[in-house]
Amino acid sequence: MTGLDKIVTELQDEANAEAREAIDKAKAEAAEILADAKARGASAASEAASAAGQQVKDIAAAQDSAMQLQRRQKTLEVKQQLLAETLEKALQALYNLPDKEYFGLLTRLAVRAAQPGEGEILLNKRDLERLPIGFELDVAAALTPGKKIRISQRPRPIDGGFIFKYGNVEENCSFRALFDARQDEFSDLIRDTLFA
Repeated sequence: MTGLDKIVTELQDEANAEAREAIDKAKAEAAEILADAKARGASAASEAASAAGQQVKDIAAAQDSAMQLQRRQKTLEVKQQLLAETLEKALQALYNLPDKEYFGLLTRLAVRAAQPGEGEILLNKRDLERLPIGFELDVAAALTPGKKIRISQRPRPIDGGFIFKYGNVEENCSFRALFDARQDEFSDLIRDTLFA
């Protein structure tokens, strides 16, 4: 082997060694990059899985909260319906009292609502037709001095109770108006009784 061949061989060996070294270095860097990418990918996957898990929990909690709210609203609706039905039944019970009790109640209401001076009681057609004899005298006897009433023969379109009239001023003492005026009080009483 000549000197030139020897130099060429040495240069080739040196070039091959440098190439192997460069290849090994590139492989090592590639392995490092790949490992880093895998680690980052695993971390990102873990974060994504964790975020997805939290989203699932949040959605489930929101659904549970919405269902509880729906349950409370439905319960409230049912309670309000029961209150309204109970109030209506109580009102109907007043309308359907036997005549003696019904007109006794009207007498007590008239005595409480009477104002000084002369007033007029306006009843519905049904009550005028079944008005007991002496009702006007019974009410007058129960009034304090300075108060007078008379029963009008003109019916008013009310369900039950009466309208008190003093000149041009009318006071609605119909059962419906009295119930409406005290609806909150009656509702509280019924609520305490039904839902205690």
